[in-house]
Amino acid sequence: MNQSWWIPIDKLTYWRAGTWVRYEAKSYNLSLRIHCDQLLLTNNNKILESLNMNGKMKGIYKGDVLILILSTGPQEIRKIKFQLKLHVDQCLQKLGERFLVVSHNSSSKNAVERYRNIEDVFQNVIEECGSNKMSSSLPLPSNFSNFVKLCLLDPAFPSYVQETRKIIETEILKKT
Repeated sequence: MNQSWWIPIDKLTYWRAGTWVRYEAKSYNLSLRIHCDQLLLTNNNKILESLNMNGKMKGIYKGDVLILILSTGPQEIRKIKFQLKLHVDQCLQKLGERFLVVSHNSSSKNAVERYRNIEDVFQNVIEECGSNKMSSSLPLPSNFSNFVKLCLLDPAFPSYVQETRKIIETEILKKT
């Protein structure tokens, strides 16, 4: 397989039935490859996964571990996790050119605000843009607006918001 870009990976796992399941193979030469608009997970020359990077996809990383989250249908979310073996920063930058890749540590955990509707969310964003809060945070990726649009168009998004709200109310607000 001639590829213009690839990087070796390790510890490939898939999210299945509420748990991470490790990919088992006799030969363990796993790699991550970009070919046109496809992100390929390969073992030697065998393609294990072919992921369209033009679809709904985002990456979340912590250290050298990357989790890819893909929306493959109205109610179907797939997760794939692996460890990057070499050139982690360059890999994240290369992938970040194609889809949103964020750090697990970049989410703000300082304040929990409650929003009743979308107007409250927009109003808060507008207020933060005028304050110094935004200047102290990390810059948003160039394709962040596309990611937000994809989230808002996803039919399952309202249920994710409701579940997140329940978790925040039960886990975070009760502890403070």
